[in-house]
Amino acid sequence: MAASSPAGAKIAGLVVLIPVLVLGWFALPFVAPMWRWQNFNAEELARKHGLTVHQIQTTYQVIVRIAARGDGDPCPWQLVSSSPEFDGYGKPEFDSEKNMLVRCTLLSDRTGEGPSALFLGSGAVQDRYFKATVWRLPKGSFGQNRHRPVLIYNAATFEKLERNEVYSWEQTVKSTGDEGWTNDDTEIEDGYHAPGSVPAE
Repeated sequence: MAASSPAGAKIAGLVVLIPVLVLGWFALPFVAPMWRWQNFNAEELARKHGLTVHQIQTTYQVIVRIAARGDGDPCPWQLVSSSPEFDGYGKPEFDSEKNMLVRCTLLSDRTGEGPSALFLGSGAVQDRYFKATVWRLPKGSFGQNRHRPVLIYNAATFEKLERNEVYSWEQTVKSTGDEGWTNDDTEIEDGYHAPGSVPAE
C-alpha cells in the first residue's frame, strides 16, 4: 500500500486546523479580555483625559447594583461601594462619593458591552447586586454618556453577592437621617427620561 504524501498530510492538517482557529477566535471574548487588549491603551487614555497612567491603571474593588430608571435606560447601573475610595483623580473640586449611589456605565473587559441579560437573572432584589474588580475612567470615555463615569470590569471577577450581603446593602442604601444615603440621579441630568415622564425644566 502506497504511503500518504507529505503534501497530502499537510493539507489534511490545515483542513482540521483552520476551523479550529476560527472557532477559537470567536470564542476568545468569552474567556479572555479581548476588548480590553484591543481598546484599553492606558497611555493614550491618560493623554486624552489629562491624567497619569497610574490613575488610569488603578483598579478598584466595587459593589454595583442594577437599578434602571425605566425602559430603555442606557445607564441602569449604580456604583454602591468602592475600595479604595475614589478621590476624583486628586482634583480639589471633587466632592466625596461616600454614602452616595453613583450612576455609571458598566462595560465588560471581554466585550466592551454591559453584562448579559442572561447572567443578570430575574431582576429580583437578590439578583441586583454584584462585585467586581474595575478600572474607573472619566465620564464619557469610549463614547459613552458624557455625564456618567465609565467602569470597565474584569469579567473574571464579576459575580453576584451572597443573599445576606444583598439584603444588608439594600437596607443600608435606603437608610435615612444624618448618615442617610444620597442618589446622584437627583443632581445630574444625563439626558434620560423614563417613558411617560415630564423632563424637568
